[in-house]
Amino acid sequence: MQKVIFLVAPGINNWGSIFGDWRDWPTRFSVWVNTRSVSYIRCQSFFYFTTALTVWLMQRTRALSFSKLIRDYIAAGYKVHLVGHSNGTRVVLDALRMADWPEVETVHLVNGACDADFERNGLNHALTHDRVKRIFCYIADDDKAMKFEDTAVGLMLFGIGWNDVPLGLGGPRNVVPKFQNSRVVEEHWPRYGHSDCWVPANFDATMRQLMQNAGV
Repeated sequence: MQKVIFLVAPGINNWGSIFGDWRDWPTRFSVWVNTRSVSYIRCQSFFYFTTALTVWLMQRTRALSFSKLIRDYIAAGYKVHLVGHSNGTRVVLDALRMADWPEVETVHLVNGACDADFERNGLNHALTHDRVKRIFCYIADDDKAMKFEDTAVGLMLFGIGWNDVPLGLGGPRNVVPKFQNSRVVEEHWPRYGHSDCWVPANFDATMRQLMQNAGV
């Protein structure tokens, strides 16, 4: 059986990366996968810390590090699934571009603080050239963080064009029609805020949804 790895990129204000709190959601994500899945399925979370005001600093460095993580696991014979939350979706997409779009299984963009346009963000290219099998876009319908990001200041800080909206607010846009609703899936959480999918009361349901979508 071929080995499987979930690589996870969190967003801003990831305080657990500073204080070492095991309750931080990326750590809990890894524990959930590594203890509840079969032996050939594993997870590694990528830790960094930044705030909304400093997010533009080191973004390229973060993406480059994550791209090397992807490449190393693929070279070691793993099937790779990618999960990004908030600014972590930018880390994932930038890393895929830097790695020249390696072949991955699924990409999960959770409340994405990234460009929603699939032509500009490269995902149409990845789908057309079979570099990714399926893409899941999760949207919290009560996401106040994404509403802030859709302001002049927010768009500037997160590198999104003035006339555009973040993926976590507007959903995927400009998707190649034949991929819409087949290889690109949009899922909504009607009563969730930006990080409610990771709170303890919702965490298990979120994980099961992600694993089911990933087909593992």
